Amino acid sequence: MFTLSRVVALLGLSMLSGTAALAQKPVKQDLMLLFDKVPAPLAAPDCAVKQAPASYNALRAQLATASQAIAQGRTATQTKDEATMRAVGNRMQADGVGNMSQAQQQAYAMQQLGNMPGVSPETAQLAQLMQDPAFQARLASMSDEQKALFLQQQLAPKGSSTQRMVGDPAFQAAQADFMQQMKNPSFAAAWNKKSTDEQDAYMKQLMQKHGLNEAKMKAIAGSNAGQQPLAPLVTTRAQEELSRLTDPANKLSAEAEWSQAKAQYLKEVETIQKQLNTKVYKAFTTCADQKDNYERHHKALEQRLAAAGRYLATTSSIWAKYRAQQKARLTPFNAELNRIQYGDAIKRPQEQQAMPTLAAGQQITILALQALVEYSEASYEVNKEYCSIKTELAKPFVCEENSCFPAQALVTLADGSKQAIASIKAGSLVQSYDARTGRISTTRVSAVQVHADHDYPLLRLRFATPAVLASTEDTVAPLLPATEVLATPNHPFLTADNDAVRADALSSTQAVPFTAAAGLEPAYLAERSSAGTATVVYNLKTEAGNYFVEGLLVGDK
Repeated sequence: MFTLSRVVALLGLSMLSGTAALAQKPVKQDLMLLFDKVPAPLAAPDCAVKQAPASYNALRAQLATASQAIAQGRTATQTKDEATMRAVGNRMQADGVGNMSQAQQQAYAMQQLGNMPGVSPETAQLAQLMQDPAFQARLASMSDEQKALFLQQQLAPKGSSTQRMVGDPAFQAAQADFMQQMKNPSFAAAWNKKSTDEQDAYMKQLMQKHGLNEAKMKAIAGSNAGQQPLAPLVTTRAQEELSRLTDPANKLSAEAEWSQAKAQYLKEVETIQKQLNTKVYKAFTTCADQKDNYERHHKALEQRLAAAGRYLATTSSIWAKYRAQQKARLTPFNAELNRIQYGDAIKRPQEQQAMPTLAAGQQITILALQALVEYSEASYEVNKEYCSIKTELAKPFVCEENSCFPAQALVTLADGSKQAIASIKAGSLVQSYDARTGRISTTRVSAVQVHADHDYPLLRLRFATPAVLASTEDTVAPLLPATEVLATPNHPFLTADNDAVRADALSSTQAVPFTAAAGLEPAYLAERSSAGTATVVYNLKTEAGNYFVEGLLVGDK
């Protein structure tokens, strides 16, 4: 029914922004052809492939161009209507509509309705009548069938074939019969499932039942100058197909399968990483301990490798299914749109009004293609990860001994004071880190290892805390290290993530617990350089498996 709220809604966009923002025009392009141009994802790992094909970017650019052309396209009518809407919006702003009461806004909207694009004089007049309480009461007293007929009579242009049709008793009887049938839920449900041809055939039989045959309908239509014959709109089928593909019930099973496969893969990766983090690495005392750590890490990498391989195989088949389902879903609409687009059949005003809706259908097609591209391209990222893991797995086990510090390296004792590592004795109490509580604890030195077999290469590592690294000043002084430590390249530093990382492999993004005045803080590698050699180096073995050197947490390898 045409209500006052419906009238106000027609002016809603103009009142808010002063312009019509929903106009767009379909492009003359068969977008369905692009489905066959989307490269298929990798079905299995292939380390000979270093990156995704350039065709992905080319296709992505083509889709973006088409989408922009649709959004910016306008028919002559749309251009004219937009100008009219802007003029009405500017007038409303000048008249201070925003400061009016709701009742004043409604009255103002009724006055402006006749100036709105696509609003007929009959519609504007009916909207004025709808404000009259007596008219509203009269309408409320009517049955549904009476209301439908009355409103049709009000909205039909004077002297038109539509006015003659709604005034014909046979048509009125057929319409009342149909409306009565639609009150039956079973009939209404069956009607909505019928195709356009089936609905047309049923209405033709119903009209004939009430005496409105083809000859009489032609006589009613007449041959008035300027009157369009009563023929179906060429846009009807395309709009119906668009309605079907956007139906919430019309879901694609492959979409759910894709989301499930992705979630399962991410969960597998997370589980593997958690298993590594919850088990403390053994101290690097012997080659046997190092081999044990290597095998644990190796096993985790093998699990990651298998998960990535399964993911590629699974998602490849899902992708093929998703493409087939999207093509089946979108083809009927696009085929019908192409038929009327390429034939320039969209001519009548009612058909022109469907342009934005048809353009929206093309945008939906583009979104489906973009999703297909993203799903396929993602396989190359997983393949890259797979090959990186495979390279890591290929590295053989190498036992590294004698990872130590020079004599002057300062170890933090249990009371917080510091002492050179060369003077530490077995049985001494030093500070350590308890990964379970995240706090500093005390541990006993079980042994002091001294190595003097040859010259040992040293690295100088400069660490900075966030307070030193961060600054909001426009100009800051040169970076000053929070602390500095000398160590052999293979000595393990323990990170906040419970990883043991060699001194020569530690990155600037890995936080190492640091004993500052306020407690533990994360410290980050700021600089690494060669520091010559040492003829004697030292290492402590502790009951906790770790200790602090120059305030930094290290393993007791």
